[in-house]
Amino acid sequence: MTANQDNSHDIKEQLSALADGELDRNSARFLLRRCESDATLVGDWSRYQLIGACVRRSEFRLMPEGFADRVCQQLMDEAAPRRGGTLLRWG
Repeated sequence: MTANQDNSHDIKEQLSALADGELDRNSARFLLRRCESDATLVGDWSRYQLIGACVRRSEFRLMPEGFADRVCQQLMDEAAPRRGGTLLRWG
């Protein structure tokens, strides 16, 4: 397997983990950013979602063209939650 094939396999593993809710936040953000410029990856994501729905026998429907791109963009535009910075004072 070439380095390029290894990378493609790793990306698809991450995509699968994202679909299963098992990908850490930073990796998910990186992967979603990559979706912005990789139509093949968006297509893979759509297929993974369809496969998952079939396996779970869930009701599903195909989303309109560009739906995944819009979701990715909204996630990227969303402000990250603030961390810490506040102290509790007693008395």
